[in-house]
Amino acid sequence: MQETETLGCTVYSAVATEVFRKAHNGQEYVDRVRNELGIPVQVVTQEIEAQLGFATASAFHTRDALQAWDSGGASFQISARDPESDELRFFMDSIGTSIVTATLVEDIREQNLKEDSSTAINPVSEEEVAALVGALKAKLDAPPEWIQPSIVAIGGQNCIFRLACDVRGDVEGPLTPQQIYEGLMACANSSDEELQHLVNFEHSDPARIVVQKLALLWTVTSHLKLEEIHYQPCVGSCAGLLVSESYWP
Repeated sequence: MQETETLGCTVYSAVATEVFRKAHNGQEYVDRVRNELGIPVQVVTQEIEAQLGFATASAFHTRDALQAWDSGGASFQISARDPESDELRFFMDSIGTSIVTATLVEDIREQNLKEDSSTAINPVSEEEVAALVGALKAKLDAPPEWIQPSIVAIGGQNCIFRLACDVRGDVEGPLTPQQIYEGLMACANSSDEELQHLVNFEHSDPARIVVQKLALLWTVTSHLKLEEIHYQPCVGSCAGLLVSESYWP
């Protein structure tokens, strides 16, 4: 709020997504934001989260047959407009980087993540990567028929799409399945120290979840047979919130 006030902002609106729906203190945190900051934040459903993700992608792209992909710590949403009904349709799941980490530690390694949240993650072997991708694919529904091979992926510097671009070495041009897979394999068998250069920015996620992020990206990309992912830098779904008048105070 302090930063936006310097830019002349006087009115605020906010939404809280999957992590607030899951966390035991999610509602308590939202109430604090409302009461202490005066921001009219509302906890939204995953479908609304997908709608805002699509609106965000639409704010940056006017292409026909637009598909949007938003992926966070606790869920992902893929959305596209039905050309016949003009309504949005969705492919989404409550799988994010936190779920991928739990799957790796608890299901693949058979360790208890809750008892020791500081459990060492890296290095993750290639065999563990393969097992993790298989376990994640088993959680996903069958791909819908309407999925197209090209998609716009939105997110900030911490998102899985930006990470894959950084592993590739640049953020220009679409990500391909081959590049994503090669990036995942390049980060396997690596220590925190060896992956640290990928997370050397303010408020970054730790190096301990780099492989899990890339594994999630590769899992969904290969599961849906996507051919090109166009990364669109943005701050969450803020652009979608801004262009959706129903959320204006």
